[in-house]
Amino acid sequence: MDEQGFRLRVAYVKIGRLCYLSHLEVVRAQERLIRRARLPYAITNGFSPHMKVAFGPALGVGTGGLEEYLDVTLTSYVEPGEALRRLQASAAESLMPMRAGYLSPREPSLTVTLNVSHYRALVEGAPHPSEELVEILARASEELRGRGFIEVERKKPTKKGERTRRLDLSELLFRPPSVAADADGAVVDLWTRVLPTGALRPEVFLGALSEQAHVALVTRELTRLEQFREAKDGTLSKPFD
Repeated sequence: MDEQGFRLRVAYVKIGRLCYLSHLEVVRAQERLIRRARLPYAITNGFSPHMKVAFGPALGVGTGGLEEYLDVTLTSYVEPGEALRRLQASAAESLMPMRAGYLSPREPSLTVTLNVSHYRALVEGAPHPSEELVEILARASEELRGRGFIEVERKKPTKKGERTRRLDLSELLFRPPSVAADADGAVVDLWTRVLPTGALRPEVFLGALSEQAHVALVTRELTRLEQFREAKDGTLSKPFD
């Protein structure tokens, strides 16, 4: 056993009604799940000891996830298949663990390694039919990329009195967004980066897309399909690779 314990990585989904849990509520739910599964989790030292568990980048309230991750440190070894079986036996279907495996305690944290996310949004834009909406949104997306930035309102002005923040799309978009037809509207696929300076939230891009297209978009569903780590050469890998 490493002096830091056994670091177990768990992939899980956040779907259905549980999409509306906040990140803090997901954290609490998963900590309760680990306890119910009777996994030998490690405890931190200090004045306020707590479970040694860390989570990947947070999802917004209402956004689902098909590949969410957590790392929990165990004090003794439990075979990964057995650990997964215990977790699944105690989990809600909408917050179900799907995979588990060990990694080096020295592996960088999930929030450091997971820097590219693939989102899919199902949107409607009445009164435009599906094919027409796709054309409008594809054109608006190209116009946004051509402009190169999105401006968002700051919660608080800076010391210089600046009330807006400019998001550089050339840095924050891993690849150009794509728009396809859907029975009730359009499907927007968005690949975003997380940088030390910040990230592009999908709802911010969809808001800017709606404004640029002059269409009142309604998001029926927003899901993070995948998460990746981007190497210096631009190649992508998954957390279990």
